[in-house]
Amino acid sequence: MGEDKVLVGVVLILAGLLGLLSQLHMIDISLWRDLIGLWPMSLVVLGFHFFLRRGRWWYVPTIGVAVLVLACALLGVPGEWRSRTVTARGTLEKGIVQAKMRFDIGTGTLTIRPGAIGLYDGVFRVQGEEPLQRVISQGNILRAEISQRQRRALRWLSPWADSWLVHLNGALLYDIEVEAGTAGMNLDLRRIQVRNLDIHSGASDILVLLGRRAGVTNVFVDAAASYVKFIVPRNIGVKLIVDGIFVNTDFGQMEMIRRGNEYLSPNYVESTSSVEIYVSASLAHVEVRYGDAA
Repeated sequence: MGEDKVLVGVVLILAGLLGLLSQLHMIDISLWRDLIGLWPMSLVVLGFHFFLRRGRWWYVPTIGVAVLVLACALLGVPGEWRSRTVTARGTLEKGIVQAKMRFDIGTGTLTIRPGAIGLYDGVFRVQGEEPLQRVISQGNILRAEISQRQRRALRWLSPWADSWLVHLNGALLYDIEVEAGTAGMNLDLRRIQVRNLDIHSGASDILVLLGRRAGVTNVFVDAAASYVKFIVPRNIGVKLIVDGIFVNTDFGQMEMIRRGNEYLSPNYVESTSSVEIYVSASLAHVEVRYGDAA
């Protein structure tokens, strides 16, 4: 096989792997922008290739430079690896009774707990810049967004992954949206009033603890190759709808009535407090358990 064909094969393999990881949300699509920004390095790779193609070890410098370019795109320069911790607080205006929170973490871990005095209190361990925060008031409703600016670290490189701890206010009614790539989520919402929870993620480990509130709590999860576990209070009505392929469900000691891809607890119809969970996933494990309502 000629050296040119080997180089083309290596490029195609790398491009295919990066495309697959992007589809699984294990790396952010912004990686392609970073690679385009490093386009001059492709000239260096080609230069090494043509200069050393007649030597026995012609491919070593070429592959080395290609790996260096990919590492810079994925992880950034060494100066960006320094971890630091920042804190933030979302102020709560008088008369606000509802809040719409959106978290865009990319890769890393997200933990939500009760206990905020204002709209939210956050502790963020980040690489480089702190998360971007926006809060907009619309009548008696606040819209807030916290988004990750840099998405270079892969989840399996945990020392460099972002880690967010966010406390919410138990006196407000929240609609929560989470947008993530490959992430770990621990969402303790038992003492937080949540009307809607919307999660979109790649390959992730998701734990959601729900509390009891009058009416219906709606949960939507769209995830790929994930482990998803829900802890719900006893005696509330539960509906679970699962849509996808190769999805395993586990209810432990809970009694659930199955109707196709829909599962209902026996008390779902007459219950004054219920949770409706819709999971769209592939290659996923979904658990629902009774637990302490706290």
